[in-house]
Amino acid sequence: MKYCIVGGNGFVGRYLAVELIRQGYETVVCDLHSTPHAMIPSECTYCRVDIRDKASFEQLFLLLRGGILQ
Repeated sequence: MKYCIVGGNGFVGRYLAVELIRQGYETVVCDLHSTPHAMIPSECTYCRVDIRDKASFEQLFLLLRGGILQ
């Protein structure tokens, strides 16, 4: 199962990402910041997404469907 954490660079998202990876789940962390917080596990896929921008948000869905980000 794949989990997507929108706002994953935030306090709760960081801990959730760590726990999901620890349990063996594929995890995608999405946030407005260009780089993930140091606490985000390297096994997570990190995607810079601005949910206010339609094109950026569509890139997230492409990634979740197994596509390649531009």
